[in-house]
This record gives sequence, C-alpha cells and structure tokens, in this order.
Amino acid sequence: MSDGAVATVAAAPAATTPGAAEDVSWLVVSLMYGAGLLVCAMMAGLQCAGVSSVEGTWIIFSPFGPTLLYALYRFRQQKTLAASGKKVD
Repeated sequence: MSDGAVATVAAAPAATTPGAAEDVSWLVVSLMYGAGLLVCAMMAGLQCAGVSSVEGTWIIFSPFGPTLLYALYRFRQQKTLAASGKKVD
C-alpha cells in the first residue's frame, strides 16, 4: 500500500435487535432441541442398561425437554401468524 493505494473495508451488516423473532426459524430451533432431547434419552437408556461410564450424563441434556416444548409453541405461533400475514413480535 505504499504506492498510494487506498484500502476499502466492507461495511458490516447492521445489527439486528436481539431476540427479533422474525429472524429466528423456530423450526430449526425445535429440530436442534429435539436432537438434544434425543441425546438425553440415549444417555438415560445407556445408564439404565448398566453402562457405568455414562452414569449421570443424561442430566446435562435434560433442559432440552422444556425448551423443546417452548420452541414448538413459538414455531406454531410463527406459522399461524405467517399464514395470517402478521409479524411475530
């Protein structure tokens, strides 16, 4: 850059409001929480089968249950509002 060339920097995209529901695909969130709940069930099943090396690890994944229910609720709300042409708050 010693020959007088000017470096240009691309403008960063504008930050969105944290928690903006229209930017969130609740279907994707629900699928991810479902996968976490599946891991929880597998770990609990392994513990019940007597595998001692995974004892207690299912508890780490247990919060995926309630969060999956919430994500499914939000997905249903998003789908209903999208069908009516309204935006989710």
